[in-house]
Amino acid sequence: MARKKKRTADERGQQISLETSDRPETDSTDIQPTPTNSISPDEIELSLFRIIEDIRNELLNSKYSASRTLRLIYPDCPPCPSYRLQPRGIVNARSTCYLISSIQTLFSLPPFIAILHQISVSLHKLFDQPGQLRDVWKESDVATVPLLRLLLLLLDEKNPYRPGNDATGEPYIPHEFGLLSTQKALQLDAKIFSVLTFEPGQQQDAGDCISRLITQLHEEMAALLCKFKPTELVNILSDQFEDDEWFTVSTKGKKIKEAKEARVDNGEVTPISLLFGGTIVIRSSYEKAPKLAEKSDFGMKERFFVLPLELRDDKIGCLENCLKFLSKDEILNDFKDPETGRCVVMRRRVYIDHLPPVLILQLNRFFYSSEHGVIEKILKAIPIKRNLTIGKDIISNEHTFSNGQGSYELKAVIFHIGYTTERGHYTVATLSPESSGGEVLYFDGINVFQFGSQTETCWEDLFSSHKPFDVRGSQFRPLKPQPSGKVKPGPSVGDQPRTPYILVYTSSFQQRKK
Repeated sequence: MARKKKRTADERGQQISLETSDRPETDSTDIQPTPTNSISPDEIELSLFRIIEDIRNELLNSKYSASRTLRLIYPDCPPCPSYRLQPRGIVNARSTCYLISSIQTLFSLPPFIAILHQISVSLHKLFDQPGQLRDVWKESDVATVPLLRLLLLLLDEKNPYRPGNDATGEPYIPHEFGLLSTQKALQLDAKIFSVLTFEPGQQQDAGDCISRLITQLHEEMAALLCKFKPTELVNILSDQFEDDEWFTVSTKGKKIKEAKEARVDNGEVTPISLLFGGTIVIRSSYEKAPKLAEKSDFGMKERFFVLPLELRDDKIGCLENCLKFLSKDEILNDFKDPETGRCVVMRRRVYIDHLPPVLILQLNRFFYSSEHGVIEKILKAIPIKRNLTIGKDIISNEHTFSNGQGSYELKAVIFHIGYTTERGHYTVATLSPESSGGEVLYFDGINVFQFGSQTETCWEDLFSSHKPFDVRGSQFRPLKPQPSGKVKPGPSVGDQPRTPYILVYTSSFQQRKK
């Protein structure tokens, strides 16, 4: 978001311009000699394919159930070493808070880090150079996975690979209140902006950013899996997809036409889509003729990685209302019957067809105001609770569903700080599981603040009040009113509302089964 005009001495000392070189600047004493052994790009690509396919198959074969709304139980395999989850700050250079908050969010998810870790281990073994992955894996080696490479290198810089250290679980963090003492803040590789097609120095939307990160990772993995898939299997899958007019029986025993699925990425399933990918089904119906009882019913399934939720309706006051509004009946009066060309009244409704293990919700706080000709922000307070239950009323009846499958636990919240989109800032809070103490860490650039024993006391202020939080002063500050008109510049960004924007929930169905 917009660059702050004033910074503390500590921030000035650590604010470093993004380098355009492939390797971030290091001390001369840390530079290791370049290994002499050379691995061809084809060998690297094949190694990546094999480990990605192994991870995918492990997830599919262990807990996958196509008949259930929650297809995959929140995965605990492959295991994630706890040292890989140790938090570190990231330098906010040239208005990169939207990207920093998105990366910190993804890096707080053990299953996501476990996927990166498994791939990292396979590459370290391939190169036979533990701890020197950036030195040996050059950008030109595998052009098909640029984002995957950058995130793997960032993980190795954040928490370097330790052969033989396989202890799993949450990382050890002292249960205290205050700034967390971490290693030197990380610096993002400038190439990540071109990979994601973002303009460096330009403010961007965090919701768009985290969606791009997940989508591109999935697409890179899907391209690799498709490249090495036997041609015969590709043809079989293609023929199966072209078949239409399938019918299915609902959970109530009613025969309904099966919804068609919008096919993307050659229908490829990846570890990323298994972790973050959900499906909505859009059911539509209309009368084919005024005097006939016959109706035309059809449905279309669409995948999502980030589920947007509306806030503008006056009846919406909580997250559950947002989800119900998603499945609200919609009437279209000007729909044309493709067979007759007549305008008919069509009823349309959206249901959730499949729930992902990691559910990412985006509160649509920004909208274009035709009255004022600008993008405005909705400051409505939506209480954020630790647990979320998705009810049966918004679930498609094509699959079995129980209340347990709709149970989720809060894992991370990305906040947008500011009254408008022109001036603003992004921060993020991450949570450990309630069973592990429910520690909350608050990331603001290079600073990592832990709430420790004060977590429950500060919950309302942190997640629902919109109060600004001063990480240096370790306190919440009262909101300063927004001045009316354009007479005054208004309060600084740090004194403006800190509103929950992106919510990340993880399924708690697994814990309930144990």
